[in-house]
Amino acid sequence: MKQPQIPVKMLTTLTILMVFLCVGSYLLSPKWQAVRAEYQRQRDPLHQFASQQTPEAQLQALQDKIRANPQNSEQWALLGEYYLWQNDYSNSLLAYRQALQLRGENAELY
Repeated sequence: MKQPQIPVKMLTTLTILMVFLCVGSYLLSPKWQAVRAEYQRQRDPLHQFASQQTPEAQLQALQDKIRANPQNSEQWALLGEYYLWQNDYSNSLLAYRQALQLRGENAELY
């Protein structure tokens, strides 16, 4: 007995439709949106300052690290970035100057 055959065009169309439905439902899911939001947050060069901590707590943590090791130019540079992120340009400049003084003319700090 011969079984009925489904035309190739119909199978191709159904396969493409199923792929689009799967991709579309994934893109509309909250999981995809959360992954996308985290990816964008990670791409931001100042993402470490955009955490859930309050700005005061972030500043306090940076200052504590600098007090523990005042010769650490990287922490001074991070403090400069933090102040820059907060639009506090005068303190940012002071912190960057201290980082440059400790490290010298280093291209990484620019």
